[in-house]
Amino acid sequence: MRTIQTLTPAPDVVYGHFLYPSGRAAVRAGAQLGCAGVVGVGEGTFWTVKPVGFEQARRDFGAATGAIAVSSEIRRGLVQKLGLPPDRVPVFPNGVDLNLFRPRGRSAMCRKFGLPEGPFNIVFVGDFGHDKGVGRLVAAARGLPNVALILAGRGRLPETSAEIVFQQPVPHRAIPELLGAADLFVLPTTIEGSCNAVIEAMACGLPIVTSNGPCMDDLLTGEEALRVDPLDVAALRKAIQTVMANPTLRAAMAAASLKRARLFDINARARGIMEWITSR
Repeated sequence: MRTIQTLTPAPDVVYGHFLYPSGRAAVRAGAQLGCAGVVGVGEGTFWTVKPVGFEQARRDFGAATGAIAVSSEIRRGLVQKLGLPPDRVPVFPNGVDLNLFRPRGRSAMCRKFGLPEGPFNIVFVGDFGHDKGVGRLVAAARGLPNVALILAGRGRLPETSAEIVFQQPVPHRAIPELLGAADLFVLPTTIEGSCNAVIEAMACGLPIVTSNGPCMDDLLTGEEALRVDPLDVAALRKAIQTVMANPTLRAAMAAASLKRARLFDINARARGIMEWITSR
């Protein structure tokens, strides 16, 4: 509050990202200043609430001007678990910079990263923990003929195999180029708020294999992706084989990804959020 009170002119909106601690601080500051206090909520499991509990959270966010949910599933949780009025919880899925994330020449991107051009290249972007499912992808791809795995992320791989040709973190600015070297994006994740990696892969024109369940419902229609139980390695393997074996399907999914990605332009998202806030 000491810092906010030094601002000239005084703020019209105080925004905090994630419910705790910054979201709570934003709501409290907005109430004290007599301006809008808004929180952006992207926690797929409401993990920031666990230290204080939902009863306290209901008190802390009762005065919020709004809670911007990145998915319909999170919106349901904010209404049901925190008791927020539905008209105070809009849904704005995450967005992507379409100038940065766009299709690129596969051969050129393979050469840039020293990747093989001959195999069917499958790319994964995410940390190497259990939730994102990199181990399940490695297990599903093991032994598939003419497959190469490109794994961009941090952590220790729980599985290893001869199919892995790349496994290391890359800076965010390089991810669209790495995606450009691939034929298919796979992410068997078990929990998401609004998955940036899937949106970015769509914007680069890749077909998708990812999870079923509500965490992807706002992002995917079924034309861009094959969705499976993320814990079912056999189903994941079958989905990969289906995309590999059908170039016509693969091309249709890629075209659908590009079309769908236009709905997630990060600049349009920012304008929509500001329009919603100023309308309150």
